[in-house]
Amino acid sequence: MTIIHDLDAPAVEPQALTAENTSNRSWVVATFAASASILTAVNLFVSVHLYGVNSDVAVLESRLEQLSTFEKRLIDKMNLVNTGLQNQFDQLNNNFDSRFAAVSKNVGELKQKLAQVGTRNEFGTFGTVPAATEPGLLASDAPQAFMTEADVSMAIADPRRSGVRELPSLSPSYQRFQTADGKVTYRKIR
Repeated sequence: MTIIHDLDAPAVEPQALTAENTSNRSWVVATFAASASILTAVNLFVSVHLYGVNSDVAVLESRLEQLSTFEKRLIDKMNLVNTGLQNQFDQLNNNFDSRFAAVSKNVGELKQKLAQVGTRNEFGTFGTVPAATEPGLLASDAPQAFMTEADVSMAIADPRRSGVRELPSLSPSYQRFQTADGKVTYRKIR
């Protein structure tokens, strides 16, 4: 309902009303069109960006699939190397066991040969020492009692068999030193 307060007021013309409404309407339409074009540009940018991200994800997925096959190949190769190393360690262990067995066998044979030859007695000769020496033997006569004439002649003929080693000839410019543990050193005299 329309209430008119001032009856003397001029009447409103319908054309002026339509011109103001059209200018207001064109401004609203322009704002609407601008916001729609901005939204379209943003949507276009986002869609292009999402397409790039999607292609990157596809590449990453293919690399991950390749990584699983690479991992399987790497595990297979490591297992092969591990098996080879384990076999080599087993062979070395078997070789050590066989060598230790051979060494212990050789030591046993040497002990048997040593027992057959006899032990070195206090007189420096090989052979078994009699349980009781004869009453007529003196300690100085004992080596002759255990050695035959053939043994003595062989010891005289071959000095290497007698067990005495000759010292090497020394230069007069060197002095020989022997430590308590048997180590021999030579020093130059100044």
